[in-house]
Order: sequence, then structure tokens, then C-alpha cells
Amino acid sequence: DPNGSRLRAEGMYTAATFRAPGTMDGQVLEARLIQWGDDFTGIANAAFTNIPVIQTGEYFYEADLSEELIYIPFAEPVILEDNQRYLFCIWTPSDSVFIGHNSTLDYNENELIYDEPSTVISDNDTWYPAGFGSDVPTGIAVKFGAATDAINEIDRVDITPYPNPTANVLRIPLKGQSGAANLRVYDLSGAQVIQTRTSVGGDHTLTVDLAKLANGTYMFHMDFDNGQRSDFRVVVTK
Repeated sequence: DPNGSRLRAEGMYTAATFRAPGTMDGQVLEARLIQWGDDFTGIANAAFTNIPVIQTGEYFYEADLSEELIYIPFAEPVILEDNQRYLFCIWTPSDSVFIGHNSTLDYNENELIYDEPSTVISDNDTWYPAGFGSDVPTGIAVKFGAATDAINEIDRVDITPYPNPTANVLRIPLKGQSGAANLRVYDLSGAQVIQTRTSVGGDHTLTVDLAKLANGTYMFHMDFDNGQRSDFRVVVTK
């Protein structure tokens, strides 16, 4: 795209499962951002000779979150280049791990119009541009931010809640903050499941009771009275 440099790739969402009778506990997935430098005109002559990996991120499973949506942040966000192809890939070292696929979306029309692959597969470094077919694309998504969002980045607070994944209780460290904050929690359908207000100060840690929440991934939004904010995802598994 001629305006690719407006976007900053921050990480990837995916889900996976393990061939029975094993589980995903102890497995690892790697998110890879690959700059696709091969010059080709369409799917029929797609080549995979100039494909350097320019950024990665890892997710280590500490529970059996089979088929659960997870988020893998890149080690560093990457601002994309204009008119440059990329491959956003999820990699596993195990032949017993299967990356999720989505049969509800159909990209056949996209490929017919643009003649660009929508799903590709690499099996032991052999690439298949047709993948599983554009009617059953890989179940992954990319999180983007605005490359010019410098003002908003100044207002963003990095918070690492623990434990994550968690079963019933989440602790949110708020050291360095002052005043008060509003916490809102949403499930993946966009429904708000928790809303609370807390005072902030000193080495305060906010403890959130998640006992009533079902297994799944939830988006947490914290808005501080000083104008700063924080967003993070938490996985609930019981």
C-alpha cells in the first residue's frame, strides 16, 4: 500500500491446539514479521527467496489454553514501509501443534481482484503461496497502531498485571501513579463485564476479583485522572 508507513505493527493474535492426548501447556508460539522482498506479479509466480525476519515475539503456554485467543507482542513495534509486502506468520517448532483456521471468512474475492496471496504456509522452509485456500484462512490477526501517534504514546502507561493467565484474582501494580483511575473490562464480544474506580498512590496494587468470569480473553482499560491510560489483555483459565 502507498500509505503503509502510517501503520505500526505491534503484535499478533492467534489460537492453537495440540494433537490429543497432549495439551498446549509448555508449548511455545513465535510471531514473526517478515519483509517480503521478492518481486512478483501475482499468486502464480509468487517467490520466497528474499524473506528476512525483521521482528519476532514469543508466547509460552503456562496452561492448556487450547483454542483460546492469545496475544503475542513483538519485541519492538515496527513502522511499515510504503509499497512493501510483508508476511505476518505464527511459527511452532512442534508438528503436533495446529494453528487455528477460520472457515467463516472467505478471501476468494480479494485474491481474484488483487491477485495477492491471503494465506501462505511454510512447512520446513518450503513455502506454499496457496496455503489452505483463501476460503479457509489462517486464524491470525495483527495489532496495528498509528505510526504518528506520538502524543498518545506519551500518555500511555505500561502495566504488567500478574498472574497472567489467571484463575480468580488479578493484581495490577500501580507504582508511580497518583490520584485515581477508572478500570473497565470487556470480553471479546465487546460487552463490559467489570467497571470500578480505585485510588492510586505509593506502591499501591489493585486486586481484581475475576472469579465470576468465564474462561477466555479479556481487554482491560485503565484511565487515570492525570490523563494517562493503559490497555492490556488478560487470559482467564480455571
